[in-house]
Amino acid sequence: MSITVKTQQELDKALAKTGYQDIIIDSPSGVWLMVTSTDGKDVSAYGSATVRASGSATVRAYGSATVSAYDSATVRAYDSATVRAYDSATVSAYDSATVSAYDSATVRAYGSATVSASDSATVRAYDSATVSASGSATVRAYDSATVSAYDSATVRAYDSATVSAYDSATVRAYGSATVSAYDSATVRAYGSATVSAYGSATVSASTYVAVHLHSSWVTVEGGVVIDVTKIDRCDVTQWAGYHGTEIQDGEVIVYKAVNDDLKSGRGFAYPIGETVTCPDWDPRDACGNGLHLSPRPHHARYYFESASRFLRCAVKLDELTVIDGNGSGVPKLKAKRVRVLAEVDIDGNTITKGKH
Repeated sequence: MSITVKTQQELDKALAKTGYQDIIIDSPSGVWLMVTSTDGKDVSAYGSATVRASGSATVRAYGSATVSAYDSATVRAYDSATVRAYDSATVSAYDSATVSAYDSATVRAYGSATVSASDSATVRAYDSATVSASGSATVRAYDSATVSAYDSATVRAYDSATVSAYDSATVRAYGSATVSAYDSATVRAYGSATVSAYGSATVSASTYVAVHLHSSWVTVEGGVVIDVTKIDRCDVTQWAGYHGTEIQDGEVIVYKAVNDDLKSGRGFAYPIGETVTCPDWDPRDACGNGLHLSPRPHHARYYFESASRFLRCAVKLDELTVIDGNGSGVPKLKAKRVRVLAEVDIDGNTITKGKH
């Protein structure tokens, strides 16, 4: 038998009564209800309910419900539920649930769940879950999970997991995991893992791990080292080679993101088959005063997120300035003139006329 409660008084009565097995909390937004023990009953929070679970309470959260869990409380979060976990609380997060974990809380995240873990929290992330770990948090990431690790956080990444490690974070990467290591982060990589190392990062890699070296201060042992520290990305030839775009007959091939009307995010038109000229060209290494393009369509979309179409373009080598020479941002250049060659898809494949 189930019952829906909206107040603390109704909840307490339902918990005390033996006839109710399923208790549904659907309290008004901002009204906190407290659960300290569920005595084997199924307690679920729906809608905009806000619940504080402590002791040995067990709560399931759905919809936009918010739960704060303390002590040894257990929470399962679904949909867009939000959970804050403290002490030794345990949380399982599914779908698009959001969890903040502190102290010694334990979290398992699935689907597209998002987790922020600090202190000594422990997280296991699966599927496409996203985790930000700081303090002494410990994370195990599987499948396509994404992890950002700070401070002294420890991460073990498997399968196709992606990890960005900062400060003194420690990462062990297996399978096809991808790791970007910064500051004094330490990485041990195995299998076919890929590591990009910056700052004073330390990398120990097995035989077939690809290590991309982005700083002369990095310490690397083993692996296949790809040293990109000497690439001058202000030079358009090296920039094109690094990003895998072509140079043909004195022109570099680049891409522009536009809307359905072939206009940029700033309303500038790019008709296919025509040459577009910047009216206020200034070759200085700075944004503005030029027509901005990128080496691949997905790079171009970063600068115009609502773009629906993409264009392949050609720019003369002596009529451009690379403006991401330090590699700190999504790559782009600016041009004085642009020849619009064809429409392409997000992968750069030419689209037949009339099929976009």
